Amino acid sequence: MNRTGDSTRSPTRMPQQPMGLLWAYAGSTFVLAWAAWIPAAMLFHNTHRPALPSVTGGLTVLQTLGAAAPTLAAYLVLRASGRRDLLAWIGGRYRIWRVHPGWYLTAGLLTPAITLLSLGVRALADPHFQVAPGSPLGEMLGELGVGGVALVFPLLILGQLPSSPLLEEFGWRGFMLPVLQGRWTALASSVVLGLVWGVWHLPLMVATGEPPIPYLLLIVPQTVLMTWVVNSARGSMLLAMLFHAGLNTALTTLYAGSWSTLEILLTWLVTAVVVVRYGPRDLARRDRVQLPSASLATPDSEGRFD
Repeated sequence: MNRTGDSTRSPTRMPQQPMGLLWAYAGSTFVLAWAAWIPAAMLFHNTHRPALPSVTGGLTVLQTLGAAAPTLAAYLVLRASGRRDLLAWIGGRYRIWRVHPGWYLTAGLLTPAITLLSLGVRALADPHFQVAPGSPLGEMLGELGVGGVALVFPLLILGQLPSSPLLEEFGWRGFMLPVLQGRWTALASSVVLGLVWGVWHLPLMVATGEPPIPYLLLIVPQTVLMTWVVNSARGSMLLAMLFHAGLNTALTTLYAGSWSTLEILLTWLVTAVVVVRYGPRDLARRDRVQLPSASLATPDSEGRFD
């Protein structure tokens, strides 16, 4: 899993990364998303979250509109700045799929595995621990049992792909992460992106009744792990989407009725191991993903530039 088998050299980097474009992108992403999510917070505000909020048409529409903001903002900012070459470069990374199968398993299963491990440890440590019956996981266990949940688990992850992974990742991991990594290390870039990504969700957290502090403490190390997978997979957007789908599954489908301090600690522990093993500079055994130079116009069939 350390190498993907691609010996192509990394493309020439820009002397200066377009930080002005990054600020325009971040501002546009917040404005577009919060224009939908602030009304959602006002209309569907929950004071607590014993389970996921009831699905209503209005909340679903507003949530989906906001989730599309990262991709829409990236497209608008890059088009307005005349950087169609970067649009083509990001799009080409959706065709990078020839990576070691282990990275597919890691992308889809790592965060759900941490969630399930934390549940198992809690159950062993506390004889009275139980999954809340009204929680998503509790309802699934009641209907399917443990064996049934295990059988449909891959479908649960794949079913997440058409939602926020598809709507968001063109912007977050497609554009923002490479810009940040052109200026800072992969670890620093991931922490910044994780904080931005977490704060961006604040109005939606109000709407769904999620406490922001546990969410932020979880999303930052998860972002570092996501960067590790994306950088190791040559910037593959397919792997970014798959990791996002696994993360969504861990946060929603496997939600047991309460936030787990143990899950947060385990996530930070796994993240620390990855940082020590792969190094904070690139979080990979290859160069971290950065934007190509302005002279590179079109990618090849693998999403690379010659």
